[in-house]
Amino acid sequence: PYCKDLNVPTRPCGSLVCLWPWDDAKENHLDHVLDESHEAGDTHASRLSSNQVRHLEPNLALHCRGAVHIPGEIVVDPWLYSISLAAHARENGARIFTNFAFDPDASYLPNRVIG
Repeated sequence: PYCKDLNVPTRPCGSLVCLWPWDDAKENHLDHVLDESHEAGDTHASRLSSNQVRHLEPNLALHCRGAVHIPGEIVVDPWLYSISLAAHARENGARIFTNFAFDPDASYLPNRVIG
């Protein structure tokens, strides 16, 4: 809703999060990706076998061991999205400082964690 409400262009494209033989991730990594997708509200996300991946994307390298297909995935222009966040913040009273060097040693924030 944010992008639509603030007129940030989006492009629905779907995505495949693939598991490759050279990945350090374990086989259950895809289960975590699927769970995260469902928790984020993308209930159409599903786990695919390597054969299903090849059927969906025949030009993908044959080394893919499986994937999570997220059909609801969209992409946005990162610059426009960032600009929209700044504009929305200003509309809601935030002050945006530019050409400003932050000095953590001069910060007045108590109990800060730097580094």
